[in-house]
Amino acid sequence: MQQRLMEHVPKYIPVLALTLFLAFLSAYSHSALLISVGILLYILLVFLALNEQVIKAVLPIFLLVILFQDTLAINLELVSPSLGSFANYLDEVFLIIALSALAINFLSGKIIRGGTTFICLAALTGLGFISGLINEVPVSIALQGAFLVMKGLLYLFFFMNLTYTVYDLKRYVRWGKSLVGIVVVFAVVDLILGESYRQVLGITYMDDVQRGAIHSLSSLFMHPGIYGWFMVFAGMYALSVFVIKKDKRILLLASFLFFFAMLSFRFKVLMAILIILAVVYLLSGLKKSLTYLLPVAVVFFFVFLLTGEYIGDLTASTIDSYVTADIEDSARKALYLTAYEIGLTNFPFGEGFGRFGGFVSKENYSPVYYEYGINDTYGLSPDYPAFMTDTYWPNIAGELGFIGVGIVLVLYIYLAAKLLLNYAILPSDNLKIFVLFSGLVMVQALVESIGEPIFNGAPQNVFIFITVGIAFSILNSTRKASE
Repeated sequence: MQQRLMEHVPKYIPVLALTLFLAFLSAYSHSALLISVGILLYILLVFLALNEQVIKAVLPIFLLVILFQDTLAINLELVSPSLGSFANYLDEVFLIIALSALAINFLSGKIIRGGTTFICLAALTGLGFISGLINEVPVSIALQGAFLVMKGLLYLFFFMNLTYTVYDLKRYVRWGKSLVGIVVVFAVVDLILGESYRQVLGITYMDDVQRGAIHSLSSLFMHPGIYGWFMVFAGMYALSVFVIKKDKRILLLASFLFFFAMLSFRFKVLMAILIILAVVYLLSGLKKSLTYLLPVAVVFFFVFLLTGEYIGDLTASTIDSYVTADIEDSARKALYLTAYEIGLTNFPFGEGFGRFGGFVSKENYSPVYYEYGINDTYGLSPDYPAFMTDTYWPNIAGELGFIGVGIVLVLYIYLAAKLLLNYAILPSDNLKIFVLFSGLVMVQALVESIGEPIFNGAPQNVFIFITVGIAFSILNSTRKASE
């Protein structure tokens, strides 16, 4: 035993030396003490993350926290501003630790999968930094912008390099059912109590909509758009179970969840549901899809009965926001048109990471907004940049150019198509359900990305890319086992 211990001693010498060095620094400075504790904690967490069983064990808790990240952060800020700020960066902290562990495993000889995703990541990174060099973007801004644009794909890349069993999936689904139950319960509370309930949670948003006695629901989320997305997310899983198992009770559950999703009163939620049903129709064929008509018709009947006039108004206002509104009054239209102009002016590059349509360009107000004359557009001004991160594709086009848009769009369509066209080959119903569900998740995200930064913003991007990463790992494992 002593001999085996001596064999491992050299591996721990660097860690021991670093620990002693940090301890020495800590004796002279309070700031150094905090930095030392942070570095040691980081090393410990990376060490734990080297074992994928640890990652898989903590994943449900992590997703629970990320799902309600904004609500937690806003309430933690009342206790401590630093705690609230830390809560906002939990998804970035998790990713940095996970990628560090993946890099160490790779250097230790582990085979890394996901070549297509890695090539796209490399190409997009190259485009962004070349664009930044051409436009003299400061390195600190470019690095921040790059991380935020690539964050979702990095989640995808990491989770497709873990392995999963049917037991893992069943465990995640059990947690998911609990989450959905919690969200539905609080949606009902929100429906009944309304404003008084929201004041307790600190939920305040500008575009609250009311139709008769019903207002747009948000449950435990800070915005009805996130609530609507999550309810569609849950409804898609139930719909996938029905497609595989043909249990009509599950179809009623899916209809129930879609109905509650539409009470977010968001146009993109309605469009996502319609397109998802169309995709399932195409996958199932005419005869099987006729089964869907009755429950779906009932859902839409009640929704239009309660909100029919509002949905018509919402459709008209959505068209106005994107098509007919003046550019000075519509931030989204201004972002789309300007991104198109940037793509033409800088072809084949963009303005570089951190310069347009993203969080970094908002926090470090980008000169590009002045250059293209949209700094006076409502929601895009330096004094009020509230709508600067309301879109996704203008962010990609503005920073990475048309080639960047093409790479990202082709990759996302490839991910969705690969899952939707291959779920049937899997050996068990549980695997088929999850992979079909993951394909529908990508379809939903593509629809909503037209009017929302769904691939960049938490919690949506974390859930989307982790789900798709797990599904691709399942497909790869099945293919490997059949060879």
